[in-house]
Amino acid sequence: MFIFLTLFTAFFYDCVKILVSLVDHILP
Repeated sequence: MFIFLTLFTAFFYDCVKILVSLVDHILP
């Protein structure tokens, strides 16, 4: 369960980082 939680957290963090990059690229 702990491993699954770690993988989910890493995946979620990656998605958030990508979204932030996209927003930062779109906004001036």
